[in-house]
Amino acid sequence: MRELVKMLSDSDTLDDLGIGQIRDAFGDLLFPGISTVQTRARYLLFVPWTYRRAARRHSGAELASRAANEERQLVNVLSSEGATDGLIGRRAGVRVKVLPSSIYWTGLKTYDILRADVRPSGLQQTRRFRPHEDGPDEAGSSDWSSSLPPAPDGYPKTVPGGFDLTATEAAWLREQMATAKPHPQFEHSLLSHLLRRSDAPDGAWSAPWDVDDLASAPAALPDLVHHAEMFSLVIQGARLLYNLLLAERYEKLGLTSLDAPADYYRELLDEWAARCESRRDDVTVWQLSDLWPLVTMKAPRISPATTQFVESWVNAVQSQDCHTLATDPALRRLVSDREFQNKRAQSRLRNDKLLATWQGASGTTPLVYRWFQARRIVTDIFEGLGRADS
Repeated sequence: MRELVKMLSDSDTLDDLGIGQIRDAFGDLLFPGISTVQTRARYLLFVPWTYRRAARRHSGAELASRAANEERQLVNVLSSEGATDGLIGRRAGVRVKVLPSSIYWTGLKTYDILRADVRPSGLQQTRRFRPHEDGPDEAGSSDWSSSLPPAPDGYPKTVPGGFDLTATEAAWLREQMATAKPHPQFEHSLLSHLLRRSDAPDGAWSAPWDVDDLASAPAALPDLVHHAEMFSLVIQGARLLYNLLLAERYEKLGLTSLDAPADYYRELLDEWAARCESRRDDVTVWQLSDLWPLVTMKAPRISPATTQFVESWVNAVQSQDCHTLATDPALRRLVSDREFQNKRAQSRLRNDKLLATWQGASGTTPLVYRWFQARRIVTDIFEGLGRADS
């Protein structure tokens, strides 16, 4: 069962218990401009290069259409050159539905690479353009940063280096991204801290709280990371209990595609309880009253029902031995009711047809708030800084 669930492992983006606003608020504060579907740093240049090319002769919807077509062609170019690690559309090719521009657009605005607050169809034609489509870039349009590094010769028919940033590109991206503020009242992000370091994040770090020099960061940042860690640790118990309830009902219905899922989740809950108890002092003194002002910076409309659910669960974790929570009838009811409140007719605990399609894991990955995407992108930048421009 453990191997099967690992193979089918979900991301932390599933939100059966309706905590997504809190999760995303932490992600926005820690890593502004980063999303869970971003892959490589050089897409932050591919997209503006592509749209600036299209803006030489077009604007509005026609510009967006031309650029989208070029984005699709870029998939084949990168694939043919062996740049497949992190390639968006690797399997679909030119039929890719979600384009890099859709994935990176918010980040481009966050980092002031895209200076206009518009959708692709709102971009304007370049005021001055060169007549040759394969000529170098120009800075005639005010939609994009005037300091954007030029596209390499031959782009997009060839992409020298693939996803490897040049030193010039990496230095420029580093500065654009490091100066992005997650909120007017919160100036220091973990993304900025990582980019200002002298070396890339350690590949062994699996979560934001693994960063080894947070003590040197402005005080607000270690506090934010601590709240993110505590929320991830504590709420993981509710997420695992939800999966245990699914597993128990799955077995009660006589479904057999999964082998002993209830035992599997009881084991995971025991492991989680041991982690919680090993952090008993931290868990007990952690204050939700200090967390809410942080997350409401980015999520001001968190519902009272969400707040009540989180506070009820956290209170139980803080006041009881965590090894007893999975068998507590009141907490089982709390989790079950929350899933129904959040999903209604799509509730697996109440819809047996949906439960029959359950693959064994629903929101079981601990929350790390886009850490792996951020680590990859920051690592790309540091690797670029170490290259000599040709």
